[in-house]
Amino acid sequence: MPDGVRELLGRGIRAAGGPRRARIVLTLAAALALDGAEKGTASSMAPRRESAFAIGSTRIGQRPGRRRSAGTGPRQGAERV
Repeated sequence: MPDGVRELLGRGIRAAGGPRRARIVLTLAAALALDGAEKGTASSMAPRRESAFAIGSTRIGQRPGRRRSAGTGPRQGAERV
């Protein structure tokens, strides 16, 4: 590895607070990147999905199996009145 790259890598690790924290930061950054890529793919394919599955634009972002928003259903242990 060239010296400049090694020095830059060392600076990044020190700025993150050590190798363990740098690994955590990079893992979270990768998760955010994947989330953004997934949302970008979903939005670019939205017109095709709307026509293919006869669904409206409000249902495009919902994943299969997720019918309700968080907090809209009855709580476990709560009695219905």
